[in-house]
Amino acid sequence: MSEVLYRLEQSILNEPDSFSMYKDDLLGWIELLKEKQPQLNENQENVLLIMKNIQKRWPHFHPSIVVDELIGLESEYHDALSKTEELQVFKIFMIWALEQEAE
Repeated sequence: MSEVLYRLEQSILNEPDSFSMYKDDLLGWIELLKEKQPQLNENQENVLLIMKNIQKRWPHFHPSIVVDELIGLESEYHDALSKTEELQVFKIFMIWALEQEAE
């Protein structure tokens, strides 16, 4: 989601005339959405990177298979995550996977 928010924010800032009437409202909503995005710790970032690399290597895999692949790897990063941290990573990964499908 952060990439989508970044692109939207840049469009608003770089083309102010196109969004003049709604610019402040849109920028406010973007900030709110950024705050709702969980901040990942180092282990979570590593797990997310592994998942993205698996998906890029095998783009025909359904994202849920990538999750299964990661769990099968029993990586030290994954093992260090709490259930909540794991779910946060999966959430961000699924959002990222949806963005890849849209491109």
